[in-house]
Amino acid sequence: MKKTPLILSSLLTILIVLSLGCSKPKPQEKPPVPVKIQAVAEYTGPDALKYSANILPNKNVILAFKVGGYVQTIPEKRGADGTTRDIQEGDFVFKGELLARLRPSDYQIKMDQANSQIEQAKAGVLAANSQIKQTEAAVDKAQKDYTRATNLFASASLTKPEMDAAQAQWDGAQAKLKEAQAGKSAAESKITGAKALLNEAKLAYQDSELRAPITGVILKKMVEAGSLVGQGSPGYVIADVSKVKVVFGVPDILVSSMKCGQEQTITTESIPGTEFSGKITRIAPAADEKSRVFDVEISIPNAKNVLKPGMIATVNILTDKIAKPALVIPLTAVVRSPTKPEGYAVYTIKEESGKTVARIRDITLGETYQNNIAVTSGLDFNEKVITAGANIVTEGMAVTVN
Repeated sequence: MKKTPLILSSLLTILIVLSLGCSKPKPQEKPPVPVKIQAVAEYTGPDALKYSANILPNKNVILAFKVGGYVQTIPEKRGADGTTRDIQEGDFVFKGELLARLRPSDYQIKMDQANSQIEQAKAGVLAANSQIKQTEAAVDKAQKDYTRATNLFASASLTKPEMDAAQAQWDGAQAKLKEAQAGKSAAESKITGAKALLNEAKLAYQDSELRAPITGVILKKMVEAGSLVGQGSPGYVIADVSKVKVVFGVPDILVSSMKCGQEQTITTESIPGTEFSGKITRIAPAADEKSRVFDVEISIPNAKNVLKPGMIATVNILTDKIAKPALVIPLTAVVRSPTKPEGYAVYTIKEESGKTVARIRDITLGETYQNNIAVTSGLDFNEKVITAGANIVTEGMAVTVN
């Protein structure tokens, strides 16, 4: 009788083990994805849309050396404190102003050599002219002797050897004349070649001076006195800032309403309380491949040089107020529709079985208003949409709102 409890205990243990072996483990639930939400809002539109822009110089020139050599001179300028120092970045320079000079002796030697060759060639021409005159006189005498010999030979008054001698004398004189003329031509060719070398040397001498091609401000200086530069080495970057270009990007919905010649205003935090006016001078024909915006350029007069290249500006694009308030959502909430290849959608949130889940909703989009976009159908006012995390959630996925 005492063995019964022991047998029952063993059977119970076996049943428990068998039940554990036959049961399947429950799948582990994924943790909810953290997201941020925002309510669908109404938008009436401001009097002006604001875009961030970069201020660039009207013209930018990289000034390089045409020839190589040692930099002998960097001109001096008087600073604001009254002291003189070498030209430096930020200095204003005028077109044609000297900015650097290479050691001129290297190029002066080449000019002297070319001048020497010209003088030698000229002396050769004079000598050839003198020889031509002498040879022409000899040719004239030989021709007369040959004519007389021919007449005498015809009347049998001259022997054949004498006739042959007159013929040889005339032929020799003509050969010497051609030789003298060829010598003159060669000397004249040397003059032409030497003059070409001289012009080349003069040009190199002129190019040994680096002068400002435009009136503007030195943005960058890359050369110092005593340095060795090669042909094509950059020396300065000069910018024309008499007017500046303000460049910014706009979406395709807005670019169609912008025209070259339109007046626009900008402001910059660098000069608070001041508004600058200019005109649109360029609109990009195609959108940027990455940002999908069109570059627009505004030219603004800058006679007082208060707008500096590199400043950040705010462009104020005047717009009309929307007659009827539009329902808008942040651009970050918009995703591609899974059912319509060319359509758009958003994720809303729903409370289901005690969980917050994401639900996809197809929508129709309208115009863009800065960082928001209008929704013409598919959403109601104050409805909640996912704005941060919309690109990583899927239909029915559990989310947690931060």
